[in-house]
Amino acid sequence: MSIDSTTRPHTARTAARAGSARPAPRRRLLLGLLGGTSGGRTQWLSDGARRDDVVDIDRYARQAQVAEAAFFDAYFLADGLGFDPTHAQGQPAGGLEPLTTLSALAPRTTHIGLVATASTSFNHPYNLARRIASIDHISRGRAGWNVVTSSGGEANFGWDALPPQEERYRRAAEFVDVVDALWRSWEPDAVVFDRSRQVYADPDKIHRIGFAGDYFRVEGPMNIQRPPQGRPVLFQAGSSASGKEFGARYGEVVYTAQQHLDEALAFRADLLAAAEAHGRGPHALRVLPGLSAVIGDTPEQARELDHAITDGLDWEFGRRSLAAALGGADLSGLELDERIPPERLPDPSALGRRQSRPAIFRRYALQPGTTLRDTIRYAARAAGHGTLRGTPRQVADHVLDWFERGAADGFIVMPPAYPDALTDFTTKVVPLLQEAGVVQDSYGEGTLRHRLDLGLD
Repeated sequence: MSIDSTTRPHTARTAARAGSARPAPRRRLLLGLLGGTSGGRTQWLSDGARRDDVVDIDRYARQAQVAEAAFFDAYFLADGLGFDPTHAQGQPAGGLEPLTTLSALAPRTTHIGLVATASTSFNHPYNLARRIASIDHISRGRAGWNVVTSSGGEANFGWDALPPQEERYRRAAEFVDVVDALWRSWEPDAVVFDRSRQVYADPDKIHRIGFAGDYFRVEGPMNIQRPPQGRPVLFQAGSSASGKEFGARYGEVVYTAQQHLDEALAFRADLLAAAEAHGRGPHALRVLPGLSAVIGDTPEQARELDHAITDGLDWEFGRRSLAAALGGADLSGLELDERIPPERLPDPSALGRRQSRPAIFRRYALQPGTTLRDTIRYAARAAGHGTLRGTPRQVADHVLDWFERGAADGFIVMPPAYPDALTDFTTKVVPLLQEAGVVQDSYGEGTLRHRLDLGLD
C-alpha cells in the first residue's frame, strides 16, 4: 500500500459524514515499535549506521525511550533461531537475544510495554515462564510474550526436521497452557509477609500444576512469585490458517502483515469471529498490522526519499533473499526488470515451514506490471508488511482510515532505513493522531495489561 498526494484524506469528521460512526465506548488506537534492526534489510546502509549497532544496548535503549516519549504502548523485539551465513553479506546479522535485551531495557524505561519473541518449539515452558515472569517483575508489570512456533533453526537443537505446521501449533497450544498454569500457580495473596509470625508465604496458596500432556510433563509450581500482571500480555504473529486459529484462541495482541484495506478488514473480522467461537469476548484481542512509513514534508520529497532508501541495494543478494522468502523460488536467469513467471512461484499452501509470508510476496509479484526488481525492493523495505509514503498528514489520515473502518486496532511501526524515520513518525504523525483524540498523550496507572484493558490483572 502506497499513498501519494491524490489519496483521499480520512479524518474523524469525514468518517462521520461517510456514516462510519465510532463505536461506543470509543476505541483507543494502539502503537508499538518494532525495535532492533527494524527498517528492512537496508537500514544499515543509512548515514550514521555503525558496525556494532545490532549489539549496542544503548541503541536499543534510545529506540525504546523515543517511543516512550511519544507514549507508544509497546516496544517489540522479533527473533529467529536459525542463521544462514550468506545472509550476513547484505544485511545486519547477529543481534541481541530479546529476553536478555528487555531485561536490560526495563530499568532504562518506565511505562512502555516490553515484548519479546520466544519460540514454543525450542524452549521448555518452565524455563520460559520463569524468564518472562522475571521481566514482568523487573519492569513492574510491563512484559509481553510474542508466541511463535519458529519456521527454522531445528539443526541447532538436534532435530533432523521441523514437525509439520499443524503439529507445531498443537505443541504451542500445550506450551501456552503450561506457562499460564505456572504463572497462576501462586495465588495473588500467597505472599503473607508476616514478620511477627515469621510467615513469608502461605504454602496452601502456592499450587503444583501437575500437568501431563502430549508434549510436556510439568509438576510445578513456578519458583518465582506470581507476575505483577497475573499473566504477561500474549502477542501472536501467525497469519496462516493454523496461526490465525491459534491467535483467535490465545492471542491478545495479534501482529500481522496486511497491505490492503479489504484484506485487513476480512482478517480482523475473521479473527474476532474465531475468538468468539472460542468463548472469548469482543474486546479480548487487538489486531496490529506492521507499518513502514516514509515521511516527507511534501509528497515529492517522500517519493524521492522512498527511492533513495533502496538505491544502494545489492540486487543479487536481494534475488537470493527473495527466493528464500518465497519458499525456494527459482529466480535465476531473470532480468531485474522482467516479470517473475507465475510457474516459478511456489504454492504457499504446499510449503511446510512458513506459508503466510511467501503468500504475501507471491501476491505482490503477480500484480500487473510488477518486476523482479520491484519485488526485491518491496521485500527489502518492509519484509512484507504495509508500506506508505507521504506527508505527516497523509500518513496520519491513512492510519485513521484503517482504524475508523475497523481494519486495525493500531499499528506496529517499522521505521524505514533513513536516520530520522522514527523521530519523523513520533514528532510529526503522532501529534496529529493525538489531536484526533485516538492515541494517548500520557500513560495511565497500572500494568501493561491494565492499560490495554485486557483484564486479568
